[in-house]
Amino acid sequence: MSETLRQSQMALPTGTRLGPYEVISAIGAGGMGEVYKARDTRLDRSVAIKILPSDVANDADRRARFEREARAVAMLDHPNVCGIFDIGEADGVHYLVMPYLEGQTLAARLENGPLPFDEAMRIAIALCHALHSAHKVGVTHRDLKPANIFLVRRGRSTEVKLLDFGLAKLRPSAGAISLSTMEQRATTQGTARGTLLGTFHYMSPEQLEGRDADARSDANGEPLLWLRTLADPRARPMRGTEGAADPFWSPDSTRVAFFSKGFLKWAGISEDVPAQTVSRAPVDSRGGAWGQDGAFVFYSGKTQTLSRVPERGGALTDVVFQGFSGTPRWPQLLPNGQLLFQTRHGAGLLRGIYAASMASRAGATRIIGSDWAAQYASGHLLFIDGATLMAQPFDLTTGTVHGTARRLANNVGGSTAGAVAFSASTTGVLAHAPGLSNRSELRWADRTGRIGPLVLPAGDYQDFTLSPDQSRLAYSLVDTQTQAPDVWILDLDRGASARITSERLLDSTPTWSPDGDRIVFRSNRTSSVGTSLLETATTPGAPVRLVLEQMPQVTNSFPAAWLKNGEILFSQTHIEAGYDIWSVQADNSETRAVLATTSNELHPAVSPDERWLAYASDQSGRYEVYVQERAGGGQRTLVSTGGGLQPRWRGDGRELFYLQPDGSLMAVGLDAGPRFAAAAPRLLFRTSRSSAFNPYRNDYFPATDGRRFLIRVPVAGPSPSITVVVNWPAWLKGEGPALLSR
Repeated sequence: MSETLRQSQMALPTGTRLGPYEVISAIGAGGMGEVYKARDTRLDRSVAIKILPSDVANDADRRARFEREARAVAMLDHPNVCGIFDIGEADGVHYLVMPYLEGQTLAARLENGPLPFDEAMRIAIALCHALHSAHKVGVTHRDLKPANIFLVRRGRSTEVKLLDFGLAKLRPSAGAISLSTMEQRATTQGTARGTLLGTFHYMSPEQLEGRDADARSDANGEPLLWLRTLADPRARPMRGTEGAADPFWSPDSTRVAFFSKGFLKWAGISEDVPAQTVSRAPVDSRGGAWGQDGAFVFYSGKTQTLSRVPERGGALTDVVFQGFSGTPRWPQLLPNGQLLFQTRHGAGLLRGIYAASMASRAGATRIIGSDWAAQYASGHLLFIDGATLMAQPFDLTTGTVHGTARRLANNVGGSTAGAVAFSASTTGVLAHAPGLSNRSELRWADRTGRIGPLVLPAGDYQDFTLSPDQSRLAYSLVDTQTQAPDVWILDLDRGASARITSERLLDSTPTWSPDGDRIVFRSNRTSSVGTSLLETATTPGAPVRLVLEQMPQVTNSFPAAWLKNGEILFSQTHIEAGYDIWSVQADNSETRAVLATTSNELHPAVSPDERWLAYASDQSGRYEVYVQERAGGGQRTLVSTGGGLQPRWRGDGRELFYLQPDGSLMAVGLDAGPRFAAAAPRLLFRTSRSSAFNPYRNDYFPATDGRRFLIRVPVAGPSPSITVVVNWPAWLKGEGPALLSR
């Protein structure tokens, strides 16, 4: 192992003796143990020692896995497998002794960008040899991922080592070392059927389903691993597009614009055209368009309006249509200079597809009703009706549809944000795909990321939060028919869910009262644009009371904490100020600003004793997690490193959790005494959260004791397919066939 790996707060100080081995320094901690650099005093050589942490050393299951790892590695003799020197126990500490390796993990190497093809092939071939040697003797690794592949420096060459057999499964087979009957029972039945083991990004279908795993499970891990490192000739990644979202084409089809980490950028499809930054853009934008005049028009979720900026960059200007109060999302510039867009906020006639003049800005005309974006192509308006893609003739001069809408395809997807899974060119080519749903299961995971019991089956969950006594779960689930989220409450003991809201509007972000009898949630029932705060009892059909009407120039409010004094903390989106943290009294709707600066502040979380406030702020140029006294403000302490969002407190206030932008769940030990102090962040595991920032969803929630976390586990489904249709306009007219390709 290498000292370049992450340092952690770990148990063994320098000089600790484990038998003949003397600890020199900490290397890092992984899902199955802590690793240290040590000196073998007998042979005077450096070694790596892996121990079971003290908090799990008495766990019989973890101890059995630790010993099984030793047996698995001892069965292997291959240059691409990190071997084992010794196993032992000293003063209650169980340890393995392995070679000390200089280099880095493949995960660390990939942080510098994709591997060259030749290098990737060398690593892949070495990994295949290592797995083949393991499978021959009945060992299934079950946790293949970049972090478990080590690249050892040997002069100018690199040697590949497969690490961490802590989740390995041993099965008797031809050529395997003979085990006693008792050992065979332990190794073949060491994991109960239905238990999920592994890192879920790289888990095979049978692992995700809790079924028996064998060598084929390792084989499944390989393509998932290498899809991240190799550029398919038919799907070459574009340089400089890391973290890209919502791409759209230039008029000449030679460049692609996109949003990334708070900026609007574009990149050329040619490899020799570097990516360019155009301007700042809100992190929750919803689509853009690139005009013939070289200007961009895009929707700002922050201001709930359209913004315009020249291609060369410059100041953003608002695009406002007189008398229109909706949210103009997913814009498309039409050939006649008009703008096509969609709005979903509010009720009745506001929902639908609109056209407006970019020149006169004299209002907007509703074309059809729709919950999803539409697109103009080849004289037709293309839109989704349910899950059916329709095409209807569209008159650019009058801005109206006419004739009959015709079906183009079934099972075409749309997201809760209004995005659609189809795109049409000006040359009669159409591409479409199934749904864009964020379907996932809600499951428990321990501090190592090991997936545990199912809490809620597959669905599109926007957010979720445990009740103060941990007996119930409040969550918002997107209705598959209305594509709008509603609030539900799950009784964790009985496994029964009750639907609290059932409007065809937005109801989400439930937050518990201190006694667990009521919830406050955000809704757009009372406003055509933006959201207000409502509260209700935790029983279906209970009356709903308005707590906070939408504030002036505020487009969204997100409740976060309900304090014992009746104060409700929430983050809000202000048209000019951006994200700020406010509070409102539940009984009289009196509001006050808690944190309102020129930076963005959001995701407030209050400590269990209600003394401290954790939150995320982008004052440094990226979102980081800070803590300060809730009452009176005062000096704030930077807690995160490398970016941070979604802070959550452990029940005793002695630990704070947060997510890094890449989805890594971090833990920070705290001294919340008279003077707040935070230790260095420690990686727990990687969640399924994407790198794209989304203020409308939360991705995890810790149990009070901090020993397990409720997380999203993506649902394994069929590989996504894109259908390409050529000549569809002629087919609609009956003038020729449409050619399909998948």
